[in-house]
Amino acid sequence: MISTVDPSQPSTQYPTFTIDPSLSAFQLPPKTYLSTLPNDISNSTSLLTPRFIAVGALTFDSHSRILLIQRASTDSMPHLWEIPGGGCDEDDPTILHSVARELEEEAGLRARHVWAAEEEVRAGRVGGVDIKFTTAEQKQVILDAFQVRRTILRGSAAGVEGGIATG
Repeated sequence: MISTVDPSQPSTQYPTFTIDPSLSAFQLPPKTYLSTLPNDISNSTSLLTPRFIAVGALTFDSHSRILLIQRASTDSMPHLWEIPGGGCDEDDPTILHSVARELEEEAGLRARHVWAAEEEVRAGRVGGVDIKFTTAEQKQVILDAFQVRRTILRGSAAGVEGGIATG
């Protein structure tokens, strides 16, 4: 999803964006989406029903680098790295609006952030900065995003449209 932010609008406004139809399942309010998930916890092997949604923005620049932010020293998991994101708020119109809001909030904070190439993510080092991710799963999602991006770019070069959002 690519958003466009109008700096003249108050920060309470959501960035405007358009989406690819492949993302339509996330055009629901968070509560509505959660209500569509299975609610069967009678089987001891099933997972508990989720009660909230966390989102993340996999944001690339024109050099195929991904945006990473460093958590504050006062935050949980201090000084660790991740993609911009957070939880869906109850008043977010849709899950996609949550992603757009979090990206604006996180990227606009006075936080240390870095653009990392895939090789740098794999190495855990960008320039002179060691990158330690919040979780191994976070690092894997980022590496998977590079693979998906390559697939989409190959499809675009061949004239095939991929499942990405555009602004």
